[in-house]
Amino acid sequence: MNTLETLARTIEARKSADPDSSWTARLLATGPDKCAEKFGEEAVEAIIAAVKNDRENLVNEAADVLYHLTVMLAARDVTLDEVLADVTTLETLAHTIEARKSADPDSSWTARLLAKGPDKCAEKFGEKAVDAIIAAVKNDRENLVNEAADVLYHLTVMLAARDVALDEVMAELDRRQGTSGIAEKASRKG
Repeated sequence: MNTLETLARTIEARKSADPDSSWTARLLATGPDKCAEKFGEEAVEAIIAAVKNDRENLVNEAADVLYHLTVMLAARDVTLDEVLADVTTLETLAHTIEARKSADPDSSWTARLLAKGPDKCAEKFGEKAVDAIIAAVKNDRENLVNEAADVLYHLTVMLAARDVALDEVMAELDRRQGTSGIAEKASRKG
């Protein structure tokens, strides 16, 4: 089982947990709209880190984006399997995007986007994050699945534009597994 599958299963299990038992259970108890709002806050933080070229913060914020996206989806009973239906794994997507970095922009949408630079990649990620939030708040399941897939794609492109490997973000998520969300946030610098 990969990191995102483990994360998704952990979050799913927290849906029925006492809100005082974990950060995730507490967040889920606030409802789908609040989960969407929190995802949006984390997306903005990731965009800022990407635009500032703050690599360490970008890794942390990308991990937060993946966590909060998964929580937002769970709050609307959407699974990552539905979102990743056309991609074997997020890692496969990341490898494909990495290969497109050296492709001719006239032959690949991804290469064209990467050629426009990190700021444009961050802008596109932000647009898709907003689209996913709107779908979640409207409880538009089909659109939420599609927009969440776009969020994952554009997050991965944004990371590639800053030469941040998805493996770094997954390692950060792995490091956080089994750690209280409250304790994890307190352990960060700044």
